[in-house]
Amino acid sequence: MRFIFAILLGLQAQLAMPAEDISELKMQLLQFQVSEVTNWKGLIDKLANKGKTDGQNPVLKRILSHSKPGFEERILQLYRKNEISREEQQYVIDNLNFIASAKLFFDPEVFNPEVLPVDARTLIKKGVAKLDTDETIKLNHILIEAYFTAELVQKFTNSSERRVAHAAESLLKKGNPRAALELCVSGLKEDPNNWYTLLSKARALIDLGEYIEAEKELAQLMKRNPNHEAPYFEMARVLLLRVPKEGETDALLEWLQSGNSVKQRAAITVVRESLTRLRSGSIGKVEKVE
Repeated sequence: MRFIFAILLGLQAQLAMPAEDISELKMQLLQFQVSEVTNWKGLIDKLANKGKTDGQNPVLKRILSHSKPGFEERILQLYRKNEISREEQQYVIDNLNFIASAKLFFDPEVFNPEVLPVDARTLIKKGVAKLDTDETIKLNHILIEAYFTAELVQKFTNSSERRVAHAAESLLKKGNPRAALELCVSGLKEDPNNWYTLLSKARALIDLGEYIEAEKELAQLMKRNPNHEAPYFEMARVLLLRVPKEGETDALLEWLQSGNSVKQRAAITVVRESLTRLRSGSIGKVEKVE
């Protein structure tokens, strides 16, 4: 990000661009853009809180509480539509940017600083109330995009913190979980509490059939960041791979792998309810997802 700002300042010197133009370009880099949405259906589904039967996620609740009046109602209308117009897309993005400009959006009881990127932790340590406008928007942008990991381009959260995890995920996609596990173990020697590397390690353990070890890792990840769905998704895989392949289980596994965000979250809800039995060693029969 500093490199980009340096380029802009260089352009200002070379082309004699007015300071206000540079400021506008800088703000565009900090703000959400329509073009940065990678999955509009998923974004609307998540904003509408669909597929959730266990109440509203505290992060989503925080996001909606800082939105403009009428935003939640409009989102529910968009949820019922098959296509979203460019004007409606811009409306959603404008509201996300409105939320990102809120001075005191960050709440330590909602956002766990421990699992946030270094840039966010640095800004939080500085003191949220002391941040200037650009710093406030950057921090809030990180908090929002970290909730919509599959729906928005990750401009700030794809930092060096995820370097090992990205490499490990690439190995997993190529069908080499053993190499992915070794990479994660090596990376954790330098950064033992890296949340993303630990998640990739758990995924590698699952692919290797080391379900008990994977479960231990996932339990710790859920404890550190109970609002993040990824560990629950992976725990779902552990549960489904450990229980007998009954009809209900097969249906749940199909939903989990369907790519349909609403059905996936419904499956994850069932898994959340099954975790107590899983941890006690009495898995029992998985409920059928209706």
